[in-house]
Amino acid sequence: MHTATHTYFGWRFARGIRAAGAGQHTRAARLLAPVERPGMRHYDPGGDAQTMLDRARAGLR
Repeated sequence: MHTATHTYFGWRFARGIRAAGAGQHTRAARLLAPVERPGMRHYDPGGDAQTMLDRARAGLR
């Protein structure tokens, strides 16, 4: 189960990072939002998803 969870969030966060890079800020924020839930930093060890979530939210303003 743990491996499946890593796979899912890796896939989801990768999609969110690509969306943020493409200027699709609303989609990126939706895909990346789970990174801020308690315990989710484990699935974003480099902080890339959090960084792109912050950029996507800034793009929404």
